[in-house]
Amino acid sequence: MRRILRISIFAICLLSCFSCSKELTDAIEKAAKDSKSIVNITLKDDYGNIIDKGFTVYMFSSSTWNAFGDTPFHATSTVVANESGVAKFIIDDIFVETQQTYYFSCHYRLGETPKSSHVGVTLQAGETANKTLILN
Repeated sequence: MRRILRISIFAICLLSCFSCSKELTDAIEKAAKDSKSIVNITLKDDYGNIIDKGFTVYMFSSSTWNAFGDTPFHATSTVVANESGVAKFIIDDIFVETQQTYYFSCHYRLGETPKSSHVGVTLQAGETANKTLILN
């Protein structure tokens, strides 16, 4: 009799753990969906005019930036600016309740001279940031 009682209590506890884990899994999935951050990088010239589409913008995590610098080969992500001169990055790997810094750069030429411009952005999960890269 005691054995049946123990097995019953154990089974009830086990089932309650699984139902809690389903709720926890759902909460984690919802937090992951809500935690996507967006960074819009607008490309402009010295006079504040928007630069047309076609320029590639590179994104680097802070650890990659610190280790390798502004090297496009090591970029975490790349986006080509649209017709409005905006490169839109969606970042979904920021842990909830932490901040992370990302760096964005664009490499281009003025005449025969290679140039680059970069900007850093610190975000928390779910934030949207708008930054400007001046290509001069």
